[in-house]
Amino acid sequence: ALSPHHSKGLGCKKCWIIVLKLCICFDFSLSGVHLDYRSCESLEEILKSVQFNLINLQGAELEENGASSLMEMMLYYESATHLDISSSSSMGVSGWQALSWLLRQSGCLWRLDACNIPLLEFPAQALSKALLSSRLTVLHLENTCLSGKPLFTLVGALKKNAALQELYLCDNELNSYQDAMQLGELLKYNRTLRTIDLGNNAVSDSGKAAMCVCSLMSCLICGIKLTYIYNNTVFLASGLHLQS
Repeated sequence: ALSPHHSKGLGCKKCWIIVLKLCICFDFSLSGVHLDYRSCESLEEILKSVQFNLINLQGAELEENGASSLMEMMLYYESATHLDISSSSSMGVSGWQALSWLLRQSGCLWRLDACNIPLLEFPAQALSKALLSSRLTVLHLENTCLSGKPLFTLVGALKKNAALQELYLCDNELNSYQDAMQLGELLKYNRTLRTIDLGNNAVSDSGKAAMCVCSLMSCLICGIKLTYIYNNTVFLASGLHLQS
């Protein structure tokens, strides 16, 4: 994996081009690097020269204008098949708009990791809009504060999505009533999902929520091949659905 030394920023552009020509690059890591507009623009020579398996922006200090510019270049050059923007919480409206457009238009991007980012208001809307026509097959949204309205927005798009096969939603404090009901609705309409991770949430089949959770579990066995519900309090009634 390529990763510029953090203390020296992105370094000499010509040096990076030489490095790229001397080795076969599969992953490009910019994790933890401060990326303003000027820094992102300087990456164009790299992005147009190599298509990476992974571009890792996890924890990058990605400013709004820089994020927008970088996403536009990634789309134009089809620079990656896997993008990780986890813990990059300063992308701003323009950055999320550019990401949404990238997801809708890219012909090669098949996996997105957007973990540890609060998907509230505009980010949730931008991502959901993209998922209406995205070619993504794997989506990681762990620890993104999805419970409630953000999940409702996401489910509305995923009901119509015909590409996504794996969805990871652990650590989102998803509850047993409203959230379980939304997920049940998703699984009634979506026929492409094959793996769903609901681990480390607040799903329980006790009390008034039992009917919603049991309904969710019934939907899970209709088409989902792998279901993860670890560290939830789902007991006998719902568990029987998964065993049948």
